[in-house]
Amino acid sequence: MMDSTALLTLFQELGVVAKGHFVLSSGRHSDEYWEKFRLLEWPRVTEQLCRQIAERYGMGAISAVIGPTTGGALLAQEVARQLDTRCLLAEPASSGGRELRRGFKLNAFAPVLIVDDVLTTGLSLRETLSAIEPYQPDIVGIGVLIF
Repeated sequence: MMDSTALLTLFQELGVVAKGHFVLSSGRHSDEYWEKFRLLEWPRVTEQLCRQIAERYGMGAISAVIGPTTGGALLAQEVARQLDTRCLLAEPASSGGRELRRGFKLNAFAPVLIVDDVLTTGLSLRETLSAIEPYQPDIVGIGVLIF
């Protein structure tokens, strides 16, 4: 597992961290911008980072890994692959928020892991949690790449 210093060095080498003045999608202002796609464009790096999330959970312990589109969905796919389980997507709903579409279903009390790329305000995670609430899953964890 990479420690925080090694991760920061990797992020800087890949150009993930930009300094300046940025208006984030949330409307908040920041003097740093973390561009997740500088990581996600490197499949082996993504695989390694997702392994750090997956290793916290045992094979067979998770019924599904769920991620909000877009970046969270990419991470959910890789974490699910490593855990040999299903990957479900929380996509934007026409009425606002997110929903499971494409015939995705969950059984009540199914153990699920939620993953997302960047945590700023938590909106996409809250929307994902709301989308799966009717299924009454057992949320065993939330993994985030950048927070």
